Amino acid sequence: MLVLVLVAAVAVVLIVVIVWPAVRGHGDDAAPTPAIGPESAAEHIPESLEGALVGQLLRCEISRAQFRAEMARAAQRDADRHPLVMPPDIAPPEA
Repeated sequence: MLVLVLVAAVAVVLIVVIVWPAVRGHGDDAAPTPAIGPESAAEHIPESLEGALVGQLLRCEISRAQFRAEMARAAQRDADRHPLVMPPDIAPPEA
């Protein structure tokens, strides 16, 4: 009987904790998050080529295909300028 009362009390406390902010007006709907879209993208100054391309894509200045092509060119340029150097294979010591 005591266990049943404790379970009921915990359930009531959980319901109050979950519902109370919404009732008081402090729920998720109280402060809307800033919109992510062409308006907010225009205010941000990109710091990289990738950021500039994403901004252009969000403002519909370039298409998805153009974005992918430019990102591929940027990746190729990066690979040419900073090639990945693999360490030489180390042969296991012969016993």
